[in-house]
Amino acid sequence: MEGLARLWRRVAGYAAHPDPLTSAANWIALVVAWNQPFYPLYLWAAVGADKIAPSFLTFMSTPIFMAVPAVAKRHALAARVLLPLTGIANEIVSTKAFGVGSGVEIFLVPCALIGAALFRPELWRKMGDDGLRRAAYRGG
Repeated sequence: MEGLARLWRRVAGYAAHPDPLTSAANWIALVVAWNQPFYPLYLWAAVGADKIAPSFLTFMSTPIFMAVPAVAKRHALAARVLLPLTGIANEIVSTKAFGVGSGVEIFLVPCALIGAALFRPELWRKMGDDGLRRAAYRGG
């Protein structure tokens, strides 16, 4: 049990960040990465072993999800941007692999919601103000 506690402390240290939004992004990325190996097992149970080969393409994003906390140590904003972008890229690959009929593109909704939640309201206001100014400048 001591080994498991030591491992957990190391993971918690890897995900730790003084900014709560970045810390949340780190933990979300690690949870997604830890769950990715179970996705082919879920598909195997749901549709059978002969149809799970495309699911292994989703493993391409695992190292990127695992790297989010490392990126956060250098640049918190980059890590918060990297998480939803990696999720969106993973869903695009999954949609291409399984087809539109599979419905996996519905997981773009949580990617967008996580992306929206990882940025402070003042940043959204600033982006909106900048967008309005640019639109007024080009329109006038």
